[in-house]
Amino acid sequence: MSLVVDLRHGRALAVISVILPAPEQGRTRVQHVFAPSIIEGATVTGAEPAPATTLIGRRVEWVYSEEHAYEHVYLSERWYSWQCLAGPERGLADTDENSVWEVRPGIYIFAWREKVIPCASVTIADHRDVNAIRSHGVLFGLDESGEVPTHFTFGAHGRLLSTTHHAEGLEPALFGAV
Repeated sequence: MSLVVDLRHGRALAVISVILPAPEQGRTRVQHVFAPSIIEGATVTGAEPAPATTLIGRRVEWVYSEEHAYEHVYLSERWYSWQCLAGPERGLADTDENSVWEVRPGIYIFAWREKVIPCASVTIADHRDVNAIRSHGVLFGLDESGEVPTHFTFGAHGRLLSTTHHAEGLEPALFGAV
């Protein structure tokens, strides 16, 4: 479980990563459950964490270390594409399932679920300055063998490369659409 606690507004968001024995048809083996809540005894203000579409259309370059860099393109409320720009996976790319929740204006939980390796990540990212985006996260799941549990933390610096704006009527699907 990843827990985001907003002491200023008396709110919290638990993101529970669940490894299924086998993936459901068309889904990943690791799934996320989101549980917004309030902090007992705290003064509750501001909006409750909720799913967001704000990142859709953004293309962001993420630098994780001197050796590791990726590009993300946020396609819809369910899908994003990535490609490795530097590091051992350089040249690899894929499209994976994701969820985005806004915790505060410009602060997002970006949770992704990988199809190939049974793992998933939960990150919190500050997009308030698109030239200095910052992200911290954790990866849970199983290794490439699908047998050994894995867990590690990471961080990255990002910058907005571009934003795609769709013509009216051609916007990516809204929440609840299949």
